[in-house]
Amino acid sequence: MINKLIGILLLFLGLKVLLLQDFSGQWSDYSFSNNYLFVPLSLLLFYISYLFIRYNPKEIDEKFSKCKKCKKCYNYIELKKGICPKCNIETIEIEDYYKKYPDELKDI
Repeated sequence: MINKLIGILLLFLGLKVLLLQDFSGQWSDYSFSNNYLFVPLSLLLFYISYLFIRYNPKEIDEKFSKCKKCKKCYNYIELKKGICPKCNIETIEIEDYYKKYPDELKDI
């Protein structure tokens, strides 16, 4: 959410630079009135604002699966196509595993 807000602020700053041809503010007294640096600067600000608005951090995948053979649990990110690295067989999602083998819940 904060990244979208930063992106919108950068978008408005890019519009200010492009339309007013001015980048002066509290941090700078530099004006682009004599040269055309405002165009690449405004394009850079537009691009950075686009990146901030489109940025979606990857959520940590909290899906776990368990191997039927070795009984080891894995985070799904650790597996390649859901295959157990030790046994080389397909794993089952943890919820489905315990539905299929409810007796193992008693051992926990």
